[in-house]
Amino acid sequence: MLNGNGTVENLIISGNIVSTGDNVGSICSSSTIRMKITNCISYVNIQATGNNVGGITGNYGTVTNCQNYGEIYGEENVGGIVGYSGIITNCRNYEQVSGTSFVGGISGAQSSLIKDCENYGEIIASNNVGGISGYNSKIINKCINYTKINGINNVGGITGSANSVINCINNGEVESSGSDVGGIIGSSTSGKVIINSYNSATIQGNENVGGIMGHAAYTQNNMSKIINCYEIGEISGTSNIGGILGRKDGYGTNYIEYCYWPEEFNLNAANIKAGSLLEINKSQAYSLKHIRTEVFLKSLNDYVDSYNSGNKEYTDSEELLHWEMDTETGYPTLDF
Repeated sequence: MLNGNGTVENLIISGNIVSTGDNVGSICSSSTIRMKITNCISYVNIQATGNNVGGITGNYGTVTNCQNYGEIYGEENVGGIVGYSGIITNCRNYEQVSGTSFVGGISGAQSSLIKDCENYGEIIASNNVGGISGYNSKIINKCINYTKINGINNVGGITGSANSVINCINNGEVESSGSDVGGIIGSSTSGKVIINSYNSATIQGNENVGGIMGHAAYTQNNMSKIINCYEIGEISGTSNIGGILGRKDGYGTNYIEYCYWPEEFNLNAANIKAGSLLEINKSQAYSLKHIRTEVFLKSLNDYVDSYNSGNKEYTDSEELLHWEMDTETGYPTLDF
């Protein structure tokens, strides 16, 4: 394994790694953002008892066009591509990733951009668990999860807890025995945005379970927004179950705008703790039949056109993707 700065390109690697330390990866153990790893494929199975464990690099790096086919196990900060942070674009994970907390199909815990990535491997952990990232303090853009996510608290189809999620899709079942469970994100305390995304899979949890977000949590600065999203997966739990948001509590005003969920589920958009502020605008439950119509598709794209012609205030100038009908499911999907 490399350790430091430099460039690695066009490498295929296989084997097994067993480690009792931190910072473990098939190609690089620990580096900086200046370390560039491009067009690499790993078939390395990693069994580690430490933290910062990744299929490609354990700790940091700029990783582009890489794929992981090895099973990955660690403790905290465990990812199919990167264990802890790094700039990650156009990467794929195809195998199971498991750990205790901060575990994701692409990155375990992240403080940089994740873009154009996909996860096909089952994710198993306790806390802060997601199909793309266990935790992300920056932006996740144009990513898809296809496979089952298993966790306890802060569990999401895309991320367990995050800052901003843009143009993302969850098609994998999300299962939790605890709280703060969502089709896209488990919980948010940072006050940013989930925009132009959807969930199609079953969401099962205990408390605070939502089709898009499980919990907008207690913090003075949490003014998070859920905008132009929809969900069609069945949602179940014991308390605080919402078509879009499971539970809103604490300081700050949260917003649900242009969001939709099936009326067949008999759920409100969200559950609101007394004294909390939540504004719900231009959002409603529709029949599953209506969600498959061109009229519904147009409503999603009308918002995209309006947003893209403006200042793109929520997405750091990134444009929203347009929607098209999926020829297999008959439901709207993002036009990647």
